[in-house]
This record gives sequence, C-alpha cells and structure tokens, in this order.
Amino acid sequence: MRKVMLDFGGPVSAAGLTRREIHEYIAEKMAFPEYYGHNLDALYDCLTDISEPTAVGLAIPAVFENPRGTARQMTAPADGNDDPPQRVLRQEQDHFDAMKYFLKVRKAFADAETDNPNLAVFDLTGMPENTEE
Repeated sequence: MRKVMLDFGGPVSAAGLTRREIHEYIAEKMAFPEYYGHNLDALYDCLTDISEPTAVGLAIPAVFENPRGTARQMTAPADGNDDPPQRVLRQEQDHFDAMKYFLKVRKAFADAETDNPNLAVFDLTGMPENTEE
C-alpha cells in the first residue's frame, strides 16, 4: 500500500498559501501527472483515477474562529489622495479564504474516497464538516 502524508503546516503558514501553491504541493506529494489542472475538479479526477491502494494522511490546519479583530493591516488609499489610510482586512480575508479553501480540498478528498475503493483518507485535523459560512 502506498502511503502519502499531506501536511500543510500550522495555521499561519497555511494561511499564506495560494490556491496554486496548495495544488502544487498536493500534485508533488501525490505524484499527479504533469497535466494536472491545479483545481478542485482536477484534484477529484486524479484521486478517483488512483489504481493502487493508497492511504493519505491529510493534516490541514484547523482555524475557524472569526479573524476580524486580529492583526489588521493599514494601507493608504489606492487613488493616492491624502485622506487618512483606511483599515483593510486583507490579511484576515486572505487567511479566512485559505482556511475555507482547505475545507473544499478536504471535501474533494472525502468525495474521491467514497468513489474510489483504492483510496483511504485519514483526516488528522478534526476540521468541522460544514463548508458553509
């Protein structure tokens, strides 16, 4: 049986990943073909194509508290006027979006596991099942 561990690190490092980086990491660790499309549909397709027994440990950081009120970033207005800088929740929004995307990645693995008897996925993080806000 082939064993693969996908560990995206802690919440801070995982929050800084882009969708592309998430998929590049998965593609490398899972040894997906070069034509892998780096999106959730392609992920599901490649996972359901696995023909040898494969166990995947999926360690996704579990951070789901509302990030508002943490580490706000001040930026100047984009138009260059001299108005006071406005608060931008860019860092928090990126963090929240990354965490939400990890839920979708986990769901793709779970769906593929249901449809492919050669795939066993072990969730090592205990993330909540709900992918809705």
